[in-house]
Amino acid sequence: MLRKAAPLLLTVLSLLGGLAVAGCSGQVPWSTDDPSAASSWSAFVQKAKDSGANDTQLSALFDGKVTFTEYEDAVNLAFDCLRTAGIDVIGGDVVNNRGFPEIDYS
Repeated sequence: MLRKAAPLLLTVLSLLGGLAVAGCSGQVPWSTDDPSAASSWSAFVQKAKDSGANDTQLSALFDGKVTFTEYEDAVNLAFDCLRTAGIDVIGGDVVNNRGFPEIDYS
């Protein structure tokens, strides 16, 4: 199962991480006000669905806005997968060292 879920999970985490960073910089890669961007976002969500994203993952992506709680849930899911595979995850605490919440881990 891990081998099947890993590519999708990494894609979702990459996207969520990118959105989190973009949100901090004030630049959002997609705007639902732009029809072509909204269409691209819809296509991305459909690709995630076709690749096996679960309802929680799809819910986080659906509105084009990822909350910190959604991001945190996705990261914790990744930690669970890594630990199940025998990979040690160090940290995982929420810190606010740079003026915004982020998950500190290695």
